[in-house]
Amino acid sequence: SSRWMSSSSRSDWPRTDRRLVWAICQVARRKSSTWTMASAGMAYRGHSTHDVAGLAGLYNDIGMAGLATTLEVSMDSASHFTIAPATVVIDLVDVGVPITKVTANVTPDVAGLAARVDALSGIALGGGFSIDPFTYATGAERNSLQVRLEHVQPQFMVDLAEFEQLEITGTMSGMLPVTLLGNAVRIDDGRLTNDPP
Repeated sequence: SSRWMSSSSRSDWPRTDRRLVWAICQVARRKSSTWTMASAGMAYRGHSTHDVAGLAGLYNDIGMAGLATTLEVSMDSASHFTIAPATVVIDLVDVGVPITKVTANVTPDVAGLAARVDALSGIALGGGFSIDPFTYATGAERNSLQVRLEHVQPQFMVDLAEFEQLEITGTMSGMLPVTLLGNAVRIDDGRLTNDPP
C-alpha cells in the first residue's frame, strides 16, 4: 500500500498553463491489485482498487476540498483503460458561493473523455440542490445541466452581494437551466418561486 501526503493553502497554489492544480492529502491507498500477462502475444490484463480521500484542488477560480471515492481501474490489451462507476463525495466546492456535502454517482468514459453523472446533490445558499442526470464531455463546446434548487434563502445571495441595507425573509425553490460554455456559465429561462410559509 502507499500514501502520498501533501498540504498547501489555496492562496499558495501555483497556476499551470491549463490552470489546473491538485493538492493531494491522502490519495490512492491501494486495496487490491491483480495482473496477468501473456508474453508471446503481449496480451495483458489487470485490475486495481484504490481508496481516495482528502483530495483538494483548484481549477481557474473554482476550489474543492475533501473529495473521497473508491476507484476501480482495469487495463487490458483489448479495451485498454477503464474506470468503474463510483460514488464521489466532496466536503466543499467554492465557486464564489460555498457548496457543501456534495455527492454524485459518476460513470467515467475514459475513451470519450466524458463522464455520466447521476444523483448529484448538495447544500448551498441555506438550502439544497440537485442536478438531473447529465453527461459532461471535456471536449464539448457546451454542456447542459438542469439545476433544481430547494428552499434556498435569498438573504444568502444578498449578503454575498454585500447589500447591507437589504433584508429578505423566506425561502425559494425552482429550476435553473445552466449551460457551460468553456469558462462561461449561462442561465436561460430560469425560474424561482417563493415557498409557502
